Amino acid sequence: MKAIKNNLPILDTTNRIFQSFYYKKPVTLKRALYDIFESSSMNGVIMAEKSKIKQFISDLKDEKIGQRKINKIIGSGSSSIAFETPMGDVLKISHTNPFVNNRPIQDFDAEIFQKGKHKNSYYLLEEKLDKLHFIEDNNPVLQVSEKIKEKGFKVYDLWNMETWQIGRSKNGQLKLLDHECAQFKSKFHRIKTILKQVLCRY
Repeated sequence: MKAIKNNLPILDTTNRIFQSFYYKKPVTLKRALYDIFESSSMNGVIMAEKSKIKQFISDLKDEKIGQRKINKIIGSGSSSIAFETPMGDVLKISHTNPFVNNRPIQDFDAEIFQKGKHKNSYYLLEEKLDKLHFIEDNNPVLQVSEKIKEKGFKVYDLWNMETWQIGRSKNGQLKLLDHECAQFKSKFHRIKTILKQVLCRY
């Protein structure tokens, strides 16, 4: 399957965080995944391995999430890819659960509109956070770290002044963008948290 004529992903070099690709017209997630898999123009950018992209296609192409419209490919890693939707939200797909050990969503997380899993692929639709406008004197990373600790979770891989894992929400609050940075302290903490959630439902 070839990329749509005259609607190839275009390299955006103006992005100050990382290079991104965008479409002149929105395409489906399924279409974008095929483009990533087949396009040589993306070979110079860090992307998930082709075998993993192929797995995303296999898992999600016939699912409703595969028909979700996107207009940008805004980031990627060894096992995940992030897209922007025409509504300005972020759609992430990954081969690992972004909430380690099914950690519950907390108020320090970016707002989650939808999340799920099909076969071996996870997906999240969440608020796009502003990653550019921070007041460095207030140490935004430390502020988010303190929020995580106050909720009883362990801070993981979140270093002072390295702000790529966090951002500012539309209501001005600092939020965690990389959800793996907040994890359970222990197996006992995980069990206790899950039990508390179950009991709160009754």
